[in-house]
Amino acid sequence: GLDLQFGLAGINNFAYIVFQAAGGYAAALFALKPAKAYGSFETYLGGWHLPFPLPLLGAGVIGGVLAVPVGLIAMRRLRADYQAMAMLVLSLIATGLADAQTGLVNGPTGLALIPQPLAGVFHVSPVSYNWVFLALTAACCAVAWWVTRGIARSPFGRLLRAVRDSESGAAALGRSPESLRMTALVAGGALAGLSGGLLVEYT
Repeated sequence: GLDLQFGLAGINNFAYIVFQAAGGYAAALFALKPAKAYGSFETYLGGWHLPFPLPLLGAGVIGGVLAVPVGLIAMRRLRADYQAMAMLVLSLIATGLADAQTGLVNGPTGLALIPQPLAGVFHVSPVSYNWVFLALTAACCAVAWWVTRGIARSPFGRLLRAVRDSESGAAALGRSPESLRMTALVAGGALAGLSGGLLVEYT
């Protein structure tokens, strides 16, 4: 995802971890039961207890959707060096918000008791389950590689490289650098959200 944004489109995204965190929190909230089901152990919004793979898909969607307002604010109004600073500030603000608002995602304590995907399907030991999760992660990595490879080798990927190398040159050919970079930011944000969901469901 970061290679799509920075390597291919030239977006200085220092807030990539925010999209991963958003995906991780989203996967947790989609998989957890409502907070009252656990007593006063933790407080958070939501808790929909969705079956696998909906929490992971939701994590990817949230990561992509979050990229839209970030891109509209940071990329359409700022040059590349200021974009990098704005993204860095955004990551600090997001961390402070998650820590300060205890009712949002349980503050600095974080979320616990997140159900593991497919744990009820494969009745195996915890060590053997790690191999199941490894296979799931490998499948997600293969899909992510296939998507990014397809984008990089497509005409759209060549347009992204053109924007990265010469924004004014791409604009002179009638292409919109902002919309091209926005698409790359959304695609990379979705992959970041998926990776955050995988990490949260593993730990």
